[in-house]
Amino acid sequence: GRNDEIAKEDPVNFPELLQKFFPKAVQKAEKYGIEAYFPSFFLKTDENDEESTPLKVKSLDNIFPGKCYMPWKDTYFKVDGNVYLCCLFGEPLGDMNNNDFDDIWNGDKYSHVRKTILTNNPPKVCKYCMLSNGITMGNSNFFTTFLAKNFLNEVQCDDKKVHYQGSQTFSICNDAKKGYWMGKNFQMEIPVENSESRLLCIHISDKDSTGLYNEGVVIIGKDETPFSTTDEHILVKIPKNHEGSVNLKIRMRYDFSVEGIEEKVALNICKYSFYQCVVDEEQKRPPQELNTFMTEMSEGIRELGKQDGMRVVIYGANTVGEDFLKIAREAGLDVVCFFDSWGHYEKNHVSGVPVLNPDRIDDIKPDAIIISSKHHAKAIRESIQPYYDKNNTRILCYGQYR
Repeated sequence: GRNDEIAKEDPVNFPELLQKFFPKAVQKAEKYGIEAYFPSFFLKTDENDEESTPLKVKSLDNIFPGKCYMPWKDTYFKVDGNVYLCCLFGEPLGDMNNNDFDDIWNGDKYSHVRKTILTNNPPKVCKYCMLSNGITMGNSNFFTTFLAKNFLNEVQCDDKKVHYQGSQTFSICNDAKKGYWMGKNFQMEIPVENSESRLLCIHISDKDSTGLYNEGVVIIGKDETPFSTTDEHILVKIPKNHEGSVNLKIRMRYDFSVEGIEEKVALNICKYSFYQCVVDEEQKRPPQELNTFMTEMSEGIRELGKQDGMRVVIYGANTVGEDFLKIAREAGLDVVCFFDSWGHYEKNHVSGVPVLNPDRIDDIKPDAIIISSKHHAKAIRESIQPYYDKNNTRILCYGQYR
């Protein structure tokens, strides 16, 4: 863990100053063309506040409101040897049983994640991220909502208006999605029926019947959009001068032999969809519910700190849990440990505090339990209800303090 004296100087402990200066820093960055990122819950979003700075979304190159630097600085392991991007896991990026960590960290999958996480085509798990410091800024419904609000029309693979050239195999896939197999290199021309179309989504069969990992790139003019077959969408921007159709090339890294098809194949395409690119103010900003959650929980922790000798446990060794740890320490609370039922208790410590299995609750006997999860607060509260009933322990969670 970090040195406690240094930890006290962490900017996160001075929210008033951050709220004052972060918006000004954003304005300066925009003025000089510097791309800057700040944690969402420190930025003001009051429409009536002249200093308010709504978060920007690069409408075509990157629809997501936040940024994540996890692929460059952290990694997660499971006891079975699999290596993952973060605590939300997703697709494994390697297996320590078969490869050295250096080979995994510098390998194809990790390199591809770094290449795509700040684009319209991040890993699937990132598109639905619930972490406040992720690309959705805690709004796990952002991507689904964006697609629903901006949908215009779709075109099927076998539509006669779609023209294909090059190496391809038009064989119906046996998967439930009934896609069409394509070869390693091919190109196509797809009609653009709506003048408001700004984004084309190529729907691919997620981990198709080969079950094999593959990477590719979509080329439209000079723009190249990397993707992998672990996803189900390839989102590419449409040139302004498309003149009623969009011409694109797709180059795949590998091709495979599939039972029942004579030629080698590389990609299974299901259909095409077209979208506008309108991101309203509510989507640009951090979810109000997230701001409410952070404010309510922080106030509750400070209230606990007014009582002498409180021994507390933070349920959830996640990023928000670490934020609450800082607030609890500042409030003078004795944080005994983290509880974590998501497998993180396999780690020894987080910020100098041990991480334990919640089954240890009778051994720890805390005076209060702080639940750091907004989404799973109800389920966690119910799981510790028997202990609460027996010991009348304080429970602090989103929407309820008792």
